[in-house]
Amino acid sequence: MASHSLTLPTVPASMDNPSRLLGHARRTGRFGLNILGVHQVVLATAFACSGLEKFDGIACSAIPGITEVGAGGPRP
Repeated sequence: MASHSLTLPTVPASMDNPSRLLGHARRTGRFGLNILGVHQVVLATAFACSGLEKFDGIACSAIPGITEVGAGGPRP
């Protein structure tokens, strides 16, 4: 995503009311968003699932309050 103006681009995000992520976002006031490319369709599909097992086999690092995806691919 790129913008040639001083106005930053807007990216909409939707969460289901009973989702755990929405509860965390409301409680902490923080939400991380990973922008993935078409070559990362397997990763995007994994993130679309509910539950913590979606992170199994995905290289992630913890930042206080945020999970950051490393290279965006499976762990070796």
